[in-house]
Amino acid sequence: MKRLLLLLLVAPVVLSGAVQQAPSPEPRAPSPDAKDEGIPVTSDLVKQKCSSCHKVDDKGRLTRISFRRTTPEGWEETIKRMVSLNNVKIEPSEAREVLRYLADRHGLAPEEAKPAAFEVERRQIDYKYTGDRDTEQTCIRCHSIGRAISQRRTKDEWELLIAMHRGYYPLSDFQAFRRGGPPPRDQAPGPDGRPPDNRHPMEKAVAHLSTAFPLITPEWSAWAATMRPPRLHGTWALAGYQLGKGPVFGRVIVDAQGGPDSGEFTTQATYTIPRTGERITRTGRAIVYTGYQWRGRSNDAANQHQLREVLFIDKDWRHAQGRWFAGAYDEFGIDVRLERVGNDPILLGVSQPAIRAGAAGQELHVFGANLPARAAASDFNLGPGVTVDRIVNTGADEVTLAVSVARDATPGRRAVFLAGATGEATVAVYDTIDFIKVSPQAGLARVGGANFPKEFQQFEAIAYANGPDGKPNTKDDIDLGLVDASWNIEEYTATYDDDDKDFVGTIDAKTGLFTPNLDGPNPKRKHGTNNYGDVWVVATYQASGSSTGSEQAPSTGSGQARLLKGRAHLLVTVPLYIKWDQADLFQAAGRDFLYLVPSAAVFALDAPTSAVLRVLAEATRPDDAVAAALADRFDPATVRAAIAELLQVRAIGYEHQPEDRAPRVLPMMPFPLSTMVLNVTNQCNLACTYCYEYGEDKIVDTEHGKQSKFMTEQTARDSVEFLLKESGASQTAHLTFFGGETLLNFPVLQATIAYARRRAAEVGKTIDFSLTTNATLLRPEIIEFLADNNVGVTISIDGPRDLQNKFRVFHTGAGSYDIVAPKIKALLRRHRSRPIGARVTLTSDTLDITRIYRHLTEDLGFWEVGFAPVTTSPNQQYAIGEHGFDRMLEQFRALARDFCDHVAENRHHGFSNVKDTLEEIHKGVSKAYPCGAGMGLLGVSTDGDVALCHRFAGSDAHKLGTVRDGIDRGAQTAFLEQHHIAEKTDCSRCWARPLCSGGCYHEAHVRYGTTLRPNLHYCEWIRGWTDTCLQIYGELSERNPEFLSRFDRDEVKAEAAL
Repeated sequence: MKRLLLLLLVAPVVLSGAVQQAPSPEPRAPSPDAKDEGIPVTSDLVKQKCSSCHKVDDKGRLTRISFRRTTPEGWEETIKRMVSLNNVKIEPSEAREVLRYLADRHGLAPEEAKPAAFEVERRQIDYKYTGDRDTEQTCIRCHSIGRAISQRRTKDEWELLIAMHRGYYPLSDFQAFRRGGPPPRDQAPGPDGRPPDNRHPMEKAVAHLSTAFPLITPEWSAWAATMRPPRLHGTWALAGYQLGKGPVFGRVIVDAQGGPDSGEFTTQATYTIPRTGERITRTGRAIVYTGYQWRGRSNDAANQHQLREVLFIDKDWRHAQGRWFAGAYDEFGIDVRLERVGNDPILLGVSQPAIRAGAAGQELHVFGANLPARAAASDFNLGPGVTVDRIVNTGADEVTLAVSVARDATPGRRAVFLAGATGEATVAVYDTIDFIKVSPQAGLARVGGANFPKEFQQFEAIAYANGPDGKPNTKDDIDLGLVDASWNIEEYTATYDDDDKDFVGTIDAKTGLFTPNLDGPNPKRKHGTNNYGDVWVVATYQASGSSTGSEQAPSTGSGQARLLKGRAHLLVTVPLYIKWDQADLFQAAGRDFLYLVPSAAVFALDAPTSAVLRVLAEATRPDDAVAAALADRFDPATVRAAIAELLQVRAIGYEHQPEDRAPRVLPMMPFPLSTMVLNVTNQCNLACTYCYEYGEDKIVDTEHGKQSKFMTEQTARDSVEFLLKESGASQTAHLTFFGGETLLNFPVLQATIAYARRRAAEVGKTIDFSLTTNATLLRPEIIEFLADNNVGVTISIDGPRDLQNKFRVFHTGAGSYDIVAPKIKALLRRHRSRPIGARVTLTSDTLDITRIYRHLTEDLGFWEVGFAPVTTSPNQQYAIGEHGFDRMLEQFRALARDFCDHVAENRHHGFSNVKDTLEEIHKGVSKAYPCGAGMGLLGVSTDGDVALCHRFAGSDAHKLGTVRDGIDRGAQTAFLEQHHIAEKTDCSRCWARPLCSGGCYHEAHVRYGTTLRPNLHYCEWIRGWTDTCLQIYGELSERNPEFLSRFDRDEVKAEAAL
């Protein structure tokens, strides 16, 4: 009997049953505005096998088939579906011929296939599709976006694809394709006078896909006109990397089969893994589809280990790259790079990743092809400080060098130069190992071996030396390659008496290969649960301090042995069926609600569904047991109906129910810049004790550092040009002026607004302006300028006189309240085109939040007030401690209740913290990153350096380029890879992570010394505040749903502006 359990909303539930062949429907007539396009089918076999269902027109085009292009894998799945569902009769040899024809004649150009290479290479990577967020969200609810972007179709054909999904998978309407309920009534038109976009998600997806991925493209037209089978016969040099084993070097001999233009080949690969000493020979066969898509299989000499091969052949027929892989989950593999061997020598790489400064006689094995048999030491060059003493051994594919490295040689990667050779080989020079890292930092394994296969996880330990900045975990760290660590697993404590490490599986102490335990219930575990769980994977490396230079592994260089450790998080889960997570069940307005993670969906529950969830929260049960447990309250039919509803929204699921897991993805570069924060000065006329920029916790020296104290007008103009360029296709960009005290550089601010407005108009865009100020320098002429130019203003102020003057003081120590209060009132009287907001910094001594709010809104007249805890290290006197966060949460809750009562009666309330959180809940925000820093928001320092945000402006460690040279995409991508929520293993079980994502980067840097850490010191505060906002949201959904619908209208207006 199947048992029900609570589960995460991750993928559709597909209930399969017997499928009978139905009569073929008549071909759908094309839409009136459809282009007369389509690719004629010239293959007699394709017509014979397909035309009974796919009708042929007078141009030789078959319905559906002629209006689609995709990869070999895409056509293979189509053929399988036709056989299994539509009873197509076709022999294997015929299927291969049909597949070959369709992949060649209805395939993809190289430029079209490369962005989706991860899909066919079976890589588990992070990928973010930025072409259209709505389309991405519609597609990835069931599968990787790679399936969509590896296809090209006409608009009619995209619509038919949607129709097919709805027919095969009826739940797709609810999960992805249709909005939940009718659009809100009385929607106001957008700024352009047009009505809001109330189309269903599937309609938006079709509109985007048919535009972004049409059937006929310039790339395909150019490629199809000259496409031919590549001539690959000959010898190819092989360079690769195998996780856990390191570099791979060898040769592949490729022979054509059936003639030079057949596109079919046999292969014999011989390669060495220097680190393990393995020498492997493989033989295989391959077909090249569409002139460049290599698909093959190969076996080792014992015919025991088969690998699938996916490669992309370059247009010059001289290079290829891709992946060879195996495993039940394609988890084992080699990243492969091939280069055709001619007459010239080729360098592929070195076996030793690093050589140590101050050591002589170190052996370095250089691999390649056609290496000179009589090479002299002088033929090799590794740069200043490295001397090639002699040639130890020579061969056509390997040369062993004896090298000495000067003690003062500059650390870093060095290119190995060989006279007359092409290719690339590098080695790192270092003087000490500073730390090791475990890769991957977040691993995944699946139990198996009884009913389902196991998914293994290979770990490796990589040594690093600090780079020139002398700091670990920065972008200039020097990778020294793999080291022979010893491995063990430790408990990842998530609950009391956690015992996962005793049941999840074992790790090989020498190789780092984790083998999961058996699948299925384990009677030895509490409650007989499966062998899943979380553990730490720990690598320990005894780094030698020897200075003999004879060791092959890097040494610490200290003269003494040192024990180095690194660790990674490993999640051991069930066999690709259920991925566990937490949901938050909460009450509001007298009923139960459910907040699902990570979809961030909120569901209102009736009594039966609420009861079913509470029963299943106690234990996993079969359907009948759930009905029996609730028999005194509901009849069996009512319980089963509730179960069906919960299954439909995927709040629960059956054990061993399949899921189609979408990969973790990163934003696609270049990511459009929407907001630029311009630090026009780093000076301030106040001396606020807690200031993160000038206090004890500052990360940039603004007094004696290299930075200019004031931004020049030219730098500001360069910044405007940078914003207009990097904002991409967006029609509206946002420019915020910041400091220091912004108004100290008012002349540049004034000139910049005029210049930006003119330049934006010239390129057909608009720029929205705002600034933050302490209000001390507001004068009538400045107020007039801000009002006339519709500049948004945020005032930094901490409340009534006694609280304001506690920390926000002048350099003389005098308080600032009496100076700013009348200036603020003058601003509020004159500048009424936009709401003026107050930003309050909370400290351990200023937590009377209700009093602060009342004073700022009622006495001074602010429209909105936002509160933020002080950013500081924990040892500062004004830092908020654990009890302070409890008091802050209590005050926030009281003010939030006041907000709810006001809004329920359609009265204004200016507590912006709760409003902002309600908007995120309503829009289903699920954050991969805590904010837009490093993506859509960037900060600019006074000298034009671009940083993650304004709080890091001027910090070299957080620099992402300059306004003159542009964004450093490598640094930006590295930042996004390292800071994805999936890398924050401490957050993996927190139900509040969709709205938090680990918290502010700057807060983490000040608190922990790194932006990589989540802000664990206020986790309970975040969960408490999120729960409060969920309750407010649930109550308002009952008392005043119209208020929540305003967020939809605001989004429509924002989209129209963009």
